[in-house]
Amino acid sequence: MSLQDKSQNYLSENEYLTYHIRGKFAMAFPVVGRRMRLASLRRFRFYSFKRRAFRRALQIAIFLNLDSLFSRRSTIPHPFAKTIDFSAWMVRLKEQLQQFDLFPVIHAPVQAKRHRLHVHLLNSRGEPIAFAKLALDDLSNAQLRQELKMMSRFNVNPPEHFRVPALLCEGLFQGHRYIVLEPLPEGASAAPMSWEMLRAYLQELSGTETRD
Repeated sequence: MSLQDKSQNYLSENEYLTYHIRGKFAMAFPVVGRRMRLASLRRFRFYSFKRRAFRRALQIAIFLNLDSLFSRRSTIPHPFAKTIDFSAWMVRLKEQLQQFDLFPVIHAPVQAKRHRLHVHLLNSRGEPIAFAKLALDDLSNAQLRQELKMMSRFNVNPPEHFRVPALLCEGLFQGHRYIVLEPLPEGASAAPMSWEMLRAYLQELSGTETRD
């Protein structure tokens, strides 16, 4: 893909299309053409009937080029992100990952009170490259720091009973901690498990507990 093609594909890295479900933030990504909008929508996880219906309706709207009815344009990808230069953070990630066509698809966590963003990173073909978590307040910074310790230990000594994503990079940007992991498999979702099935996982987790 030429530089000219890339500039057409990423129309504006400083302006975002934001999508909402009944007034609540659902996802956001830079202003792009239809192909990348559809690739971005595939990263939208549905774990309820409402989210599934939203994804299906938005998919049809994108095919018909009518999804502007669902979206708003904004200079920030999420209201929480006012304290960080998101575009500059993306430049940092491109340098760390040595992947210069990274395209962010931004989600808020399921727990609305957690001030962090979940960011799927795609390449120019819409393929998943990585998954990032970005903290946006002090509490989330502390939580990600603890999560980083656990991920680092699991990457050095992989658990026997479950698999965790590989840690690709991490850091602190403008006072906000972030970690970047390998992408989740397509279609990955939460699954119900019995106590007996969880026992072995919890035993391994208890063996990695750390105290500061």
